[in-house]
Amino acid sequence: MVFKCSVPDNWTVEPAVFYMGNKYHPCAVLVPLDDEVGREIIRHVVDMGVAVAGFCKTANVGLEKVVCNVLANPNIRWIVVAGHENPGHRSGKAIIMLARYGVDPHTRRIMCRDGPCRDIPTGYLPNIPLYAVERFRRQVTVVDLLVDGKEVTDENVLELTCMAVYGTIQEPKNMIRLVIKNVEYRLFDPGAFDSKPCKITITGKDPIIESVGQDHAFLRVFDLTSLERELKKLIQNNLRRNIVIVYGSYINDDKIIEKRLINNGKLVAILERSESQVVVRGFFVDCVRLSDLISTIVELERCHREGSGGFYVVINVPELYDG
Repeated sequence: MVFKCSVPDNWTVEPAVFYMGNKYHPCAVLVPLDDEVGREIIRHVVDMGVAVAGFCKTANVGLEKVVCNVLANPNIRWIVVAGHENPGHRSGKAIIMLARYGVDPHTRRIMCRDGPCRDIPTGYLPNIPLYAVERFRRQVTVVDLLVDGKEVTDENVLELTCMAVYGTIQEPKNMIRLVIKNVEYRLFDPGAFDSKPCKITITGKDPIIESVGQDHAFLRVFDLTSLERELKKLIQNNLRRNIVIVYGSYINDDKIIEKRLINNGKLVAILERSESQVVVRGFFVDCVRLSDLISTIVELERCHREGSGGFYVVINVPELYDG
């Protein structure tokens, strides 16, 4: 008998598109692309009783949620990545490379053998601590069953996935050996990684970068210190275009008292004032320095926060640079 960790029935900590199974099963199945092949895989492995099976479409926040949920159940020791790759985000390759090579500790980019994965445009994990990434890598082994048209095809991917899942429940003496894409997997149930779950969450965390790529970023912050810190990270990673910043608190109130145009340097904005809040929605018409952006928000706060129950600004920056 292998050791199992006691976890609650509702053990996941982050919302996502997944199907729960046996919380003591050592295997989770991740499908990057929600197509017919992927849905068929999900149906079969859920019937087999895997701990959890679902879709992971993005290589940043989506993958961070996978890490958080897996760490919440130490019984999960295997992740089978199966089906077709997501051609945009390449989330399948992202989780395989994350398990093999981790992230750069400074840029938080997912690494490949020779450096950051250049072909994974959104492979960036800013919202989870490094120790959580390393625990994830120690806890699970990722099995690559992405369709490549050679060893893994549309015709055999389901069979290979079921074989891998079946192998993960074997006792060590009954280990199943699977060699695929020049990688050997010795499949068996090693037991729980730890006696206690590791609870890491990103939902509601402040700040949070919700989406990031080579030419865009979308982030939420509630204080200027966090804003400056996160923007400097984006600049260092050469993520400078189409940055959308949601800053401040927001109270739902449809009663608009006045609406007028503000022209603050290169910022063009609409001011919406109500009894409980001030909302500024705007965009810079040209590139802007980080220092100018911060000072602009400070000025908006000074002018409009006083006497208001909340201050909320949404700004789009076409290009941001330090200076």
